[in-house]
Amino acid sequence: MTLAIALLGVIGLAVLVGPWLYGASPTAIDFGRALQGPSVAHPLGTNDLGQDQLARLLVGGRVSLAVGVAAMAVAISLGLTIGAI
Repeated sequence: MTLAIALLGVIGLAVLVGPWLYGASPTAIDFGRALQGPSVAHPLGTNDLGQDQLARLLVGGRVSLAVGVAAMAVAISLGLTIGAI
C-alpha cells in the first residue's frame, strides 16, 4: 500500500510539475524531426508530426488526473447529499 501511494505521488508530481520543468511544447510541429527514436533531446522520441512524446504524455497525464479528481469530487458530493437525506 505504501509503494502504491508513493508511486501515485510521483506520477501526480510529474504530471503537475513536469510540463513546466521539461519545457518542450506538446503541440509544436516539426516535420524534420518526425518519427525519431528516443534520444537526449526527446527521451520518448517523436511522433509522425515531430511532436515530442514526453511533452504530450505529461500534458495528457495532467488532463487525465484533472478528470479523475473532478469525477471523484462529483461522486463524493452526490454521495454525501443523498446519504444525508
